[in-house]
Amino acid sequence: MGGRELVTLKWGLVPSWSKEPKTEYSTINARAETVDEKPTFRNAFKSRRCLIASDGFIEWQKKYDGTKQPYFIGLADQKPFAFAGIWERWEREGQILESCAIIVTQANELMKPIHDRMPVILSPD
Repeated sequence: MGGRELVTLKWGLVPSWSKEPKTEYSTINARAETVDEKPTFRNAFKSRRCLIASDGFIEWQKKYDGTKQPYFIGLADQKPFAFAGIWERWEREGQILESCAIIVTQANELMKPIHDRMPVILSPD
């Protein structure tokens, strides 16, 4: 216990207390400002934090005509990086589901023209 491991998780956190292995609302992103308060994310934030490996993410910019333009966002050096994340284990009647959410925050100056939020990108340190 307490060791690190590389695993595949379902994106869209399902709280351990949920009656069903799905939720009625989106749980793919947890806001950094409230992740420690919201019942859906609170327990995972306290004890089940994780790194979510990535080489980039897609963000959609709303255009003046109502359409959306996708942008792929990655590091300038194109190296992989990690998002801050949380994970949870849901279990009922022998069915097990391990799921996660990405922690998001307010956009930095580079992202603001595209979207007002962005994933928390962790430094290698």
